[in-house]
Formats: sequence, structure tokens, C-alpha cells
Amino acid sequence: MRVAAIWSVLSEPPWPWLILVSAIGWVVMIGIQTDTTATELCIAPTGSESSRFWRNVALSLSQISAIQFLSAWLVMLIAMMTPILANPLCHLWNSSMARRRRRAIALFLFTYLSVWLLAGLFLVAGTVVLNGLDRVMGWPTGLIALALALTWQASPIKQFCLNRCHWLPRLSPLGWAADRDCLRFGLTNACWCASTCWTLMMVPLSAGNAHVPAMILVSAVMIVDRLRPARRPCWQLPPLFRLGY
Repeated sequence: MRVAAIWSVLSEPPWPWLILVSAIGWVVMIGIQTDTTATELCIAPTGSESSRFWRNVALSLSQISAIQFLSAWLVMLIAMMTPILANPLCHLWNSSMARRRRRAIALFLFTYLSVWLLAGLFLVAGTVVLNGLDRVMGWPTGLIALALALTWQASPIKQFCLNRCHWLPRLSPLGWAADRDCLRFGLTNACWCASTCWTLMMVPLSAGNAHVPAMILVSAVMIVDRLRPARRPCWQLPPLFRLGY
């Protein structure tokens, strides 16, 4: 997708409002400069590589503050995920009765963010494992995360998941059925979104002091990816190499 076409899409509602909310998230994220990577720990070089690796992982996980992680992860989600929710939020707005629109969006966001908060626990645990490999065996965390992301983004499985992100369900107009449909829509969309983006999200988590620039790059890739129409699942160039096309 070319830059001019992307700019044309981003200038149409609700994109300006979503970009504003995302920008606020970015300001908060940059302001707090929260290190979302695992805590740097010094592990005594005793025992086998395997035992040192698992001790490193256990100690790193024990040093992560749940409250600090959840707050930083939520801000990260607001900054990075808000722009890619344009189509689902428009669908909720246009498919709901006027008096139910805000309720529909709130229910969708509740399940959507809940799934991503849960996914964040697994992603941080995975990043801690990569950090353990780096410290014990000298495998560079950032390069492993980047290689994993590029491989997954090029795969047909990722394209299948991305195609499902474009799914817009029929929503019941009233009552519990309407609430259920909005909750289910948020749950389903988040699951497919997490399946599409999980390797991308590990890149900033593994980037150390460069996590903000990594977030910006990953956000650009996700936006361009989401703007592209559904296509047949197959091996293809990762989105990073298709930003200008």
C-alpha cells in the first residue's frame, strides 16, 4: 500500500480521533519510560548452563512487579492498538442503536483489553526466556525476537489470522443478546489480533532501551498490515518490507 493511499485513509473519520488517543498513549509511554523488558540480574556462573538458565528465568520473573507491568502494558496497548481498531469500532457504532453505541464500544473494549492483558503475561514470560538465553548462552535477545517476528509475519498462518481480524459480525439490536454480541466480538477480535501480532509485540519487549523506537516501527507495520485487504494465506514478504507498497 503506497504512502499516499495510507495518508488518504488516515485522514478519514474515525482515524483522526483514534490517532489522537494513540498519541496520548505515546506521550504517557515516553514520559514514564517504563522498561518493559525483564529486570537485569547478575547470576553467579555456577552449575550447568541449563540450571543457570532456569535460575535466571525464575529470578527475572520474581522481580517483575505485577502492578507496574499491567499499567505499563495497558499504556502500551492504548498507544499501539488504538489505530488498528478503526474498523471494529466503526462497525459497533454503525450497527448499534444510538442509545447503545457507547455501551457497545465499552463492552467490546473490555473483552478486547482483557485478552491482550492476559496475552501480555505470556509475552513477558517469553521475553524473559529469551533474555535467559542471552545471558547464559550468549544468544542475542533482540535478534531472536526480530527473526521470530519476521518469520511469523511472512507465514500463511499469520495471514489466516489477519484475515479473521477483518471479520465484522452481525450484532443484535437490543437486550442481553446485544451485550453478548459485543463482548464476543471483542473477545474474538482480540484473539485473532493477538495471534497475528504476538511476535511483533515481543520485539519492543526485547529491545531494552530502544523499546520506544521499536514500538513506533511495530505500530507502523501493524497499521499498514491492517489497512491491506484480506488475501490468500501463503508465504510472502513480511510487512516491514512492504511499507511503501
